[in-house]
Amino acid sequence: MKTKVRDLVASILKDEGVGHIFGHTGDSILAMWQSIRHTGITPIFNKTEFGAALMADGYSRTADTMGVIFTTGGPGATNLATPLGTAYLDSIPLLAISGSAVSSHIGKNAFQEGSGRGRSIEQRLCLKAVCKRAMLAPSPEAVEAMLLDGIRAACSGRPGPVYLEIPSDFWDLEVDSEYQPNKLYKNTTLPEVSQKDSSQIINQLYVSSYPLLMIGEGVLDKNISNAIMNSIDRLGIPFCVSPLAKNLVNEFHDLRLGSGYESAAVHNYLEKCDYVLLLGVRLQPDFFDNHDLASITLAQVDSDPFEIGRSFPVNLSAVGSTSSFLRLIPRISHKRSIELLAYLTRLNNSIIEPKISDLPGVAPLEISQTVMELAPETTIIVCDTGYTKERIVHDYKTHLGQKILVSDRNGCMGYSIPAAIGAAIASDNLVVCFCGDGGFQMGLNELGVVMNYGLKIIFIIEDNGGCGSISDYNFATYDNRYVSNFKNPNFEMLAKSYGFNSSSARKVSEFKSQFAQALAHKGTSLIHAHLLSNYLK
Repeated sequence: MKTKVRDLVASILKDEGVGHIFGHTGDSILAMWQSIRHTGITPIFNKTEFGAALMADGYSRTADTMGVIFTTGGPGATNLATPLGTAYLDSIPLLAISGSAVSSHIGKNAFQEGSGRGRSIEQRLCLKAVCKRAMLAPSPEAVEAMLLDGIRAACSGRPGPVYLEIPSDFWDLEVDSEYQPNKLYKNTTLPEVSQKDSSQIINQLYVSSYPLLMIGEGVLDKNISNAIMNSIDRLGIPFCVSPLAKNLVNEFHDLRLGSGYESAAVHNYLEKCDYVLLLGVRLQPDFFDNHDLASITLAQVDSDPFEIGRSFPVNLSAVGSTSSFLRLIPRISHKRSIELLAYLTRLNNSIIEPKISDLPGVAPLEISQTVMELAPETTIIVCDTGYTKERIVHDYKTHLGQKILVSDRNGCMGYSIPAAIGAAIASDNLVVCFCGDGGFQMGLNELGVVMNYGLKIIFIIEDNGGCGSISDYNFATYDNRYVSNFKNPNFEMLAKSYGFNSSSARKVSEFKSQFAQALAHKGTSLIHAHLLSNYLK
């Protein structure tokens, strides 16, 4: 059957279950936006391509589906580099489709040409380094196969972003297509672990004295949270999670030891730990710097064979899905489960209190504890990078099934606002966005999307008068805060200009009252929390 390329692309995206497409416009992508008008797909018009891709990232993490971005060529495409890099490092499936210069103009100094010929930028290669695939359609007839191949790559195995560039004169050309919806072409089934390898790991686990289960973002199995928690209950051993695996567990469980790579409780326990089981964990290279690895047996289970022993040599390993490994664990508790539970119960019952101070301002820990106390259990938490991310990862406990969104490996400053908007579009659950005053100003140009689409988000700005973590590192290294201090705008007036409810808190009592009001308010709210003076660097 004859069909226009742009209509074929729109049909495929609709059949893939795409509900929203994020992006900006331009001559080379205008036709594609027109073709989705009658598909039921909702367009989200962004202020920047940077924000569009991070919004698609937040949408994907929240809805557990592929995020899609439309953009024009030239700067529209190159603006995707950081967001796609963030998605690549955190294994988030995204599909970016870009228009480009007319095919007959390629190599002739065309406007926004991205071929790499002459003085043009080869934009596909710019993005290849941060994508699983980066492709340029050589002909209209090739678009269908390349699009399906791109979707397969984005969603199969270890997920990640894919970039597809299509010359703008292809959109209205008709091609012969026998396309029929068929989702079986995607291989989403993970391999099963070897029973022999798994038995060795499990046997060593049961003979250990102080075991630790570490759960990471490499656990790619769908709907595995209950299986993980059941295994923890069955074994009765301590567990901890990486920042991106907080979504997989109940952090209010008595056996929870900690979260993140710098958890003091985790590193204290490692002093006596003799066995660590890594499930899909991507450890940082300095994780064991202050510990004697010779006294610890490391066992690793991962569906990606290239991750086995990549950061540290391991004693035992199994390649395959986490779910197939967990099924092999017998219904027998660890020999020290009662003792370990008593130790962790004492640890988890010790409440971390914020530092008492007579100085004006709110302690950061008071902010996150207030949100944990008052927000619904289904609240989606989004945080920026730096000190805000560090505290949320370590101290904000998530309920089973609760979503927490963070740019982990890339530490993308400015991630939180667009990602929070993407989350609010993907879900009816409340979204709370934590960001510092620096990170907020990196993403604030997307606030217009909140206003235009009538979303409800609670933005919390933790104001320490500068980029806190950068400022402190600057001072510790060079004994000054050159460059990292700055003056802030009036955030409350800025929020009001977008029609948001806004307030300012200098005491924890004020913050609690304002957060309660924000929960009750139907629209978006911004709370400008001035941190304690001893947090102002």
